[in-house]
Amino acid sequence: MTDKNVHDVFHISLLTKAPHNVIIGRRPTNPPLIIIDSEEEWEVEEILDSRFKNRQLQYLVKWTGSNSAENSWEPDKNLANAPEAISDFHDRHPEAPRRLRTVTFRNIHWKPLENYTLSNKKEEVRRILHSRDLVP
Repeated sequence: MTDKNVHDVFHISLLTKAPHNVIIGRRPTNPPLIIIDSEEEWEVEEILDSRFKNRQLQYLVKWTGSNSAENSWEPDKNLANAPEAISDFHDRHPEAPRRLRTVTFRNIHWKPLENYTLSNKKEEVRRILHSRDLVP
């Protein structure tokens, strides 16, 4: 805006929802549900991202037949019937957050850490000082 002291910000009370679209075919219809184990479920087209929120692993899911505005974060337990989509995502993004199975966790090569407590440091400093004849 070019006027002085006028801002192009509107209060939320001045905003309203867009009217329902009456033109047939302009608004996409929801994709049909698929039946898995006698339960209706949406089909996963692709997993886009993963994160931990509230100590729970979640995946950003793109649903088949829907646009990107309808993508949603879903807990991993809701995607039990989409293991291929999850493994494809982790193949493309190995650095993304994931749950480690016990077998995978057991096969990680751990490097032992030295104990750097204060008493060990004192002994090391005392030994160095004695070796240089700086302590009587």
